[in-house]
Amino acid sequence: VGTVISENKNIAIFSAPDGGVFKYEENEAITDTTRLLEIFDDAVIVIDGENNMFEVYMNNVIKSSEG
Repeated sequence: VGTVISENKNIAIFSAPDGGVFKYEENEAITDTTRLLEIFDDAVIVIDGENNMFEVYMNNVIKSSEG
């Protein structure tokens, strides 16, 4: 799990319990109901299907976000 921040593109890399690795860019769908909005050095902001936003930190802490 981590992030790559550059001038042109920000990328988040997530790992699954089965060992799979997934790469996402900002404003990309993670699931049918969850979208990755922003990527920072130590966290990402996601929004769910009910427009609830969350801060997801690289240490697996998840907090509600006000945007």
